[in-house]
Amino acid sequence: MLRKFKSLLSIAQDAVKSRLEGPHTPETPAIAHVQRNLDSPRLDAKDDVLQRYRIAREIYRVICNQAAHHSVRIGLFGDWGYGKTTIAHWVAEMAEREAQIVIWFNPWSVRDISDLWLSFSLKLRSALRQHGVTLPSALEVKSVLAELRKDYGAVADSVGGGKVVNAIGGFLKFSKADIDALKQRLRGRRVVVIIDDIDRADPKLLPPLLLSLRELLDAPGFAFLVPFEKSIVANSLVEQHAAWGSGERFLEKILDFQITIPQSTIDARWDLFSSNVKDFVLPQALAQLRPLSEFLPDNPRRIKRIARMFELVSCETKRHKVDEIDWISLLMGFMIKLESEQFFQRYVEETFRDTQARLAESVMQEEDRRAEAAERRITNLIAAVDIDDKAVNERLKTLVQRWEKERSYWHDARVIYTLRIFDLPDAFTWAEIDQMIAKWEDPAQTAHLEQLIFEKAKELSQPRSAVLKQLIDALAGKYHERLEAAASVFLQGNHSSEVAFARALLARIDALLFSSACDLDARVLAFEKFLATYSTWAHFTSNEVDAKLRELEKRLLSKLLDGAGDRWDEYAARLKPNDGPFEKDEFNQFVRAAKPAFNERALEAALAVFHEEDGAFKLLKGEIPEMSQELFFDAESALWSGSPNEAPIERVLKEAGRKPEVQRNAHHFLDMATGRHQIAMARSTADLQAFLRNERPSVALWNAAIAQPIQYRMLSATRRIRALLCRCGIAEDLLLFPEWLRVGEERDGARE
Repeated sequence: MLRKFKSLLSIAQDAVKSRLEGPHTPETPAIAHVQRNLDSPRLDAKDDVLQRYRIAREIYRVICNQAAHHSVRIGLFGDWGYGKTTIAHWVAEMAEREAQIVIWFNPWSVRDISDLWLSFSLKLRSALRQHGVTLPSALEVKSVLAELRKDYGAVADSVGGGKVVNAIGGFLKFSKADIDALKQRLRGRRVVVIIDDIDRADPKLLPPLLLSLRELLDAPGFAFLVPFEKSIVANSLVEQHAAWGSGERFLEKILDFQITIPQSTIDARWDLFSSNVKDFVLPQALAQLRPLSEFLPDNPRRIKRIARMFELVSCETKRHKVDEIDWISLLMGFMIKLESEQFFQRYVEETFRDTQARLAESVMQEEDRRAEAAERRITNLIAAVDIDDKAVNERLKTLVQRWEKERSYWHDARVIYTLRIFDLPDAFTWAEIDQMIAKWEDPAQTAHLEQLIFEKAKELSQPRSAVLKQLIDALAGKYHERLEAAASVFLQGNHSSEVAFARALLARIDALLFSSACDLDARVLAFEKFLATYSTWAHFTSNEVDAKLRELEKRLLSKLLDGAGDRWDEYAARLKPNDGPFEKDEFNQFVRAAKPAFNERALEAALAVFHEEDGAFKLLKGEIPEMSQELFFDAESALWSGSPNEAPIERVLKEAGRKPEVQRNAHHFLDMATGRHQIAMARSTADLQAFLRNERPSVALWNAAIAQPIQYRMLSATRRIRALLCRCGIAEDLLLFPEWLRVGEERDGARE
């Protein structure tokens, strides 16, 4: 046998001679490379806050306690990110300190069993040469052949008519004689083989791979440590060989010892988290987060990912004072994002940004009812996101239920402010706003603000208009925060101080909005923000100081409405009554008083629709001012009111006899109401047909639609429109049926 090996070696010698005789560059120990990225193992034992180092000591003790003529096979189990590789590196470190030989072998990329022996042969040869151990001649032949096949596969195919490659597969396996010869060369030293990432191998290869490893792992004097995720390997074994019944039972035949990494304690998780964020989160903030330590994930790698999220926003958090940020919301948000980005976005939108829904829950007096409403909202959101993993669903529910307990229905300005850090951080922090207000002694003087906006735009590389909007948004947020503070204080003197601050701030905001520094876009934004604020606090008028502040708020809103100009429709669209369980008469009175100021413009826009090309489609798609849509679809509105046939819209529709675009738009509108067209509309077909149950609009639109004869191919559709109006309850004698419309009627009837 040995002669045959030497013969094969002679054939291969020319191909590998330069590598065998040339200078050898030892392979750098794997430990030197482990900290190559943020997810790589952390090897310093002083960083072992999860107490994993003791597991490494126990594993190494088991290895050392085995007799020299025995092999030992140890399985180390843990989920992804639990620290298996870190523990394996510590074992390797202990072994190397005692001059043992360590081999790192990663079989996850092997394609077949021959490949397995080839890869292991190369790893063994490399590790032994690093420790000055020469291979017995038979093993040297096998190792050279393995190297030839790996590096010169294409050349080897042509050497000796392919005899080399064909022979390698049969010679790569180690025999008992090979191992006995190697043991003599080792002189009592152990070989510790760490087989990593076996759970990443092709599931189809796992059974033969493990069986081959069993043969490989039987080498006396060798210790084998195999870290992997047990459930993945066990399930793969059963999938490939159902007759085995249990993958775990099969593993018992392969492994002598099975060690499972235990779950970390809550304190250990907190220590890991806090040690990773200490450079980004101040101690005062960490103290606020400490009560949430039980909600940190058990997986160390996921804890580190949460820490990196804090690092990602650290530039923003460092701009703020500690008490400006809701640190609890920041951590809860990061943990939820880690589980499901989609759920996080929807939850934040419906829980914190949907003001009406939040207030509707807040007015529920019984705590149980409020909790039930929150539970339904959470359950519906999880169902809408459609996450298959039950464990993820349960964790999401646990996290948001805790967040619900931490947040306030009424005082959430800090939460909303903090959540913007996730998306588009503010140009101005609340601390910067406080400094600006402190220096802004005369409300009428706004010139310094123009310079401030210019400098901030330059600093952030943003357009001036964008920075201006952010300033308005920040001022509105600061004003709302002071109102929340006024509502929360206990002493009357503190309440008066907070209201006084809010009143002074409102005076300065008023001056800014109507200065040269402010443009129309910023005023529209200001109207939206302060209307929402007034909507929240409109009913706080029971004492004189609050009542005066409400009057000042209404005065500011009225000034903004007066300056609406061509942007009137954007203002009008925001003037909606506060309906539902949180309806406020004071706010609704303001809306009812303010909205009529835009009636004339809304009326003009609605009338203009029928003179425009495709105007009916714009109306149905919601592309005209919202208030104009409301006027059109309200049969009692000013658009449809007046003497018979003399309502504003009726006068326009009567022009259809001489203006084809009016007739075409009336026809298109009615045709869309039949439901035969698959076009997205702002209103459903059912809503359109409900509107057409009103006699006056239906008759006026029908008369316009048939004002002039229509070409033949449109007649059937027109007759269907008339039939629809009849089904809507309009008397037939009110719907004219001209002779030209009867053409083809008999054929339609026969077809039906």
